[in-house]
Amino acid sequence: MSLVTRLHLLVVLAVLPAIGIQGWDELILRRDREVQVRAEALRLAQSAAGELDGILDGARTLLLSLAAAPSVRRQDAVACRQLVTELAHGIEKYVAVGAVDGSGRWFCAGDDVPVASLDASGTAWFETGRKGEGFAVGTYTQNPLTGRGVLPMTLPFAGPDGRTGGLVHASLDLAWLSRHFAARVLPPGATLAVTSRDGSPILRLPEAAQVGQPVREELRWMLAADRPGVLAGIDDDASRIIAYVPPAATTNRSLLVIVSLSPREALPELATASWRGLLLIGSCLLLALAAAHFAGRAFIVQPVEALLRAAERWRAGDFGARAGLADRHSELARLGAAFDGMAASLEAHEAQMQETLEALKESEARFRQFAENSHDVLWIFDRQRNRHDYISPAFAQIWGRSGDALLRGEIAFLDTVHPDDRAKVEKALPEVLGGREVALTYRIVRPDGGIRWIRDSGFPIRDGAGRIVRAGGICRDVTEWAMITQERERSLRERELMLREINHRVKNNLQVIISLLRLQANRSGSDEVRDAFDEACGRVSTITELHSALFEGTQISTLDFGSYLHELCARLEAGMRGARVGEIRIEVDSQPGSAIDLDRAVPLGLIVNELVTNAIRHGLADRHGGTVQVRFRPDGDRYVLSVHDDGPGIVANGETVLEQGLGMQLVHGFVKRLQGTLTIDGTHGFEAVVNFPARSERHRRETGPEPRPEADPALPP
Repeated sequence: MSLVTRLHLLVVLAVLPAIGIQGWDELILRRDREVQVRAEALRLAQSAAGELDGILDGARTLLLSLAAAPSVRRQDAVACRQLVTELAHGIEKYVAVGAVDGSGRWFCAGDDVPVASLDASGTAWFETGRKGEGFAVGTYTQNPLTGRGVLPMTLPFAGPDGRTGGLVHASLDLAWLSRHFAARVLPPGATLAVTSRDGSPILRLPEAAQVGQPVREELRWMLAADRPGVLAGIDDDASRIIAYVPPAATTNRSLLVIVSLSPREALPELATASWRGLLLIGSCLLLALAAAHFAGRAFIVQPVEALLRAAERWRAGDFGARAGLADRHSELARLGAAFDGMAASLEAHEAQMQETLEALKESEARFRQFAENSHDVLWIFDRQRNRHDYISPAFAQIWGRSGDALLRGEIAFLDTVHPDDRAKVEKALPEVLGGREVALTYRIVRPDGGIRWIRDSGFPIRDGAGRIVRAGGICRDVTEWAMITQERERSLRERELMLREINHRVKNNLQVIISLLRLQANRSGSDEVRDAFDEACGRVSTITELHSALFEGTQISTLDFGSYLHELCARLEAGMRGARVGEIRIEVDSQPGSAIDLDRAVPLGLIVNELVTNAIRHGLADRHGGTVQVRFRPDGDRYVLSVHDDGPGIVANGETVLEQGLGMQLVHGFVKRLQGTLTIDGTHGFEAVVNFPARSERHRRETGPEPRPEADPALPP
């Protein structure tokens, strides 16, 4: 059989699997079609559910805005009606936007709703909203004025006394919802249905005949499902694929979304693709046979005949015979060229081997010269023989023992290691032979009893096949460095003890000052003088707590002011409860990790003390209670501190009264010291905002860039 005939047979055999695959693909095409349709149906259902969640979230936002309005909370019908008209203007998807009181009486609605003629008590949406604690979505309802189907939504609102005063209400127009989803392009034969949680359909596309009617009994179980799913059709819809997203799988947990698709109508192009595939395979078979016939002669038969002729001449002794192939890039042409280069390649390989041997000898000589003149110990351990192969002469100088004795096995290396360090040294060698690089520090005992610290770095040595056959390493005598490190640690411990003693004495002295101020305040017969002493005690207490926080932290040059702020405000809140100024609550919003240097921490803490104390004693004194909000946050390369109370505001003669007192004079001075700015607003409660740079110019000049800590991973124990 000729080569060309074999090529023809090979092409036919190569195409036969493609024909078989095409037939098999046709058999599983229906199953694949169903899988694709199931995935598409689930995607459409989840997309519709997501869009419905967005519509309901928009309604929630509208009701939240309405519930927070003062006119609704006061049940001011005129102002509320004007607000509802403005909010609902131009939004066609909502019907009957308004509010009812706790008994169901409408007191507020848009211009298109006669409030006096409507009463929501007894309606399903009113009962649902009254029992719920937040945003509630009702079920299918007909608007009593227009007769159109709507989906009511409610949200409780708080009255002036803080208790629930009623419900704000908005109904989603189902006709608008149908038009909204009708504009979405559905696949051919697809249907979309949406039902409320009681099973009443509120949307059905493309036909809307069943809106308002109960959902089919065989589908009601979907309302209680906990996750989306896909199933084959039911009864007369057995050929369809149904995907559903239950209420539990949606954000608002209120609606069931069902999408139905027909595999045959959704993917009509698959049958056409099958026939097209068979036609293409047949065409490719004919083209491949023609190409094999012509290309086989040109690229295979003719080069092989040329090679055979050259081989016959070689066998006859004509070593100058060549194949003479013009194509130098094909495999057969390269095979012919390999004949000519074989001898030259062998000669070149032999020369290269000689050069490699000479290079290895030179490299070994350089290594020995380096190792024998190095002050560090170089060692090699043979894995197979389980003993050292090489140890450099520096071993005798550092260990005080003969390196040859170690190589001959007369002494064991572990016997030279300090007993307390033998366990980790014995563990290190198997790790190196396992493929890891290990560095450790340990002690050795010289024959004269002297102790030396050794820094040993080991690494695996592999052969040409990548197998680990040896372990190598470098040992360095670090005794002097270890002694210096131990002395430094001792000095650091002594310094820490001294700083703690200083801290203790400073705190004792500050406590003495506080005690003297309080003693003097108790002896004073004037409330004004007593208050002045109390404020002074508060300022000294703030400095005391700052001092304690600095010395209790890991850094004594900086303070985590975000964490300290919680402690300071907790003390001030406890002090106010002791002073019986009312139910005062201090809310702190700060993030840990805000490092403030010592020069700025003290004035900043005193600013907080003054602003919070003034807000409680002056802004909330007449109200017998209230809330003070303290916020501290970074803003780029600056910090922002704000103190706000919910009092009536304190303004007199165009400026804040607090600006006239000693406390605010101190605040202005401290802000100036921080190189910051102070903004005061007393129109809606009292608010003071301090904005200052994270680091002062003087601190940046003195400290410069923050130093990078130095660390040695192998400090001795």
